[in-house]
Parts: sequence; C-alpha cells; structure tokens
Amino acid sequence: MNSSVTETEPGDIELKVLVDQATAFDSSLAVGRLGSSSVCLLVAWLFRDSEQHVYIWLWFGIQLVFNIVSPYYWFKQGRAKVNLSNARWRLRAITISSLISGLLWTAGVFLLWIPGNFEAQMLVIFTIFGVASVSLPALNAYLPAFYCFFVPCISSVPLVSLWYYDRNSNTVTIAFAFILILNTLLAIKMHGSLVMSIRKHYVTAELAKELQKQKDIAEAAVHLKSHFLAAASHDLRQPMHALNLYLASLAYTDLSPKANNIACIIPSLAWMSSAACAMNLTARSQRS
Repeated sequence: MNSSVTETEPGDIELKVLVDQATAFDSSLAVGRLGSSSVCLLVAWLFRDSEQHVYIWLWFGIQLVFNIVSPYYWFKQGRAKVNLSNARWRLRAITISSLISGLLWTAGVFLLWIPGNFEAQMLVIFTIFGVASVSLPALNAYLPAFYCFFVPCISSVPLVSLWYYDRNSNTVTIAFAFILILNTLLAIKMHGSLVMSIRKHYVTAELAKELQKQKDIAEAAVHLKSHFLAAASHDLRQPMHALNLYLASLAYTDLSPKANNIACIIPSLAWMSSAACAMNLTARSQRS
C-alpha cells in the first residue's frame, strides 16, 4: 500500500501546486490590470505635449483595451473554479497575456523616449523600473509568465538608450543589465521558496490522511481484540458455571468416600484448566 502511495503521490502533488499557482493569479489579475491602466493614463497625461502625443494616446488606448479584455476573457473562459483539468491552460494563458503586456510596455518606452531630454528619460526609466518591480511579487509564482513580462520591460530601456545613443547610454545599459540579473535571481529564489512551501503543505496533508487511516485501522483492531477477549471469557465461564451447579447438586447426594474425594478435586482442576486457556488466548491476542 505504501509503495502505491509513493508512486502516485508526486504527480498529484505537482498538479495541485499548479492549481495553487493559477489560483494566485486569479486573485490578483484584475488589480494588476487596473494598476497598469492607471500608470499608462498617468504617463500619457504627462507626455501630452510630446510630438508623438497622438501615438502615445493610441498606445494608452491599446493598453486600456487589453487590460479590460484580458480579465474579461480570462474570467469568461475560466468561470469554473481552478482545478486539476484547467490549471495548465490557465498558466499558459497567463504567460501569453504577460508577454503581450510586456511587449506593449516595450512599445511605450520607444514612444515615450525623448532623445536629449534627461528629465523625460528619467521619468520613463523610473516608470519602467516601478512597473517591472511590481511584477516580481505578482508573477514569481510562475516563472515563464514573469520572464515574458519582466525581460521585455527591463530590456526596452537599454535598447532605446543605445538606439538614441548619448553619453548616458552605457551607464543605463550597465545599470539595467544589473537590475535584470539581480531581479531574475531573486524571482527564481522566491519561486523556489513558494513552490516548496506549497509542496510541503500537500505532502503534510497526505501524510496526515495516511496517519488518520492507520489510526482508524488500529482502533478497529483494538476494538475487535477487546470484543474477542470478552466473548472468549464468556465462553470460558459458561462451562465453569455449569460445573459448579453440577457439583452443588452432588453436595446434596449421598456419595461413597472415593466419589466424594473426586468431587472435591474436580473444581480445582477445572479452574486451573480455565486459567490456562485464558492465558493462552491472551498470549495469542497480544501476538496478533
């Protein structure tokens, strides 16, 4: 029995881990999309006087539509609760959605970047850094989704800086390369800790179920043992009572001296035999 549990348990636990990962995204999707739309609106308003303001507002419109349609499609397709059958599909959908969102932010960086305007560039840098940093706790539950969003966002700043090369391009490239490596390592560590804690939770739950099952079996065995000993004791006492009644009747009968001696010995022999049988039954029940 234990071998079969060991063979089937890991696969079941891994599927349950995927379910918990998908459930974590379910609870934060709407809030994340709302936050992304708010940041896009703020950035578009700050760059309203830019030469590319038309394209910037168009970019904001696309972001807004995506941030509305994505949760709607998600909840429409996944009205049912996350379970073992749809967890993989939901995680794939999250990955694709994260990739689209990351590419939209990449396009926004190229639209918002103003060559030679250090203040505008710093605004774009801090915006992208903030958006990418928020994705670390939000998406680390499933690393492919995190990579698909984080890498395009962070990579877009050094790419656009090198495209419009100036004296700050090398510094920006080195800084964002460091940020990319550091946050990726941090995401891997956070993901590992999260998955390990979820896996330990389900392993502990399975062990608790198995322990409860074994406890029920042991309690049932103890009950059967007690019932058997009570029945055996009753069966041993019955012939002894019958023998006592028979000997009591002999006491009122005139017997020869020899017969009277035998009648006196019989109770002692009977009680010794009964005690031996009882000890034998007790020893057998303890071995079983």
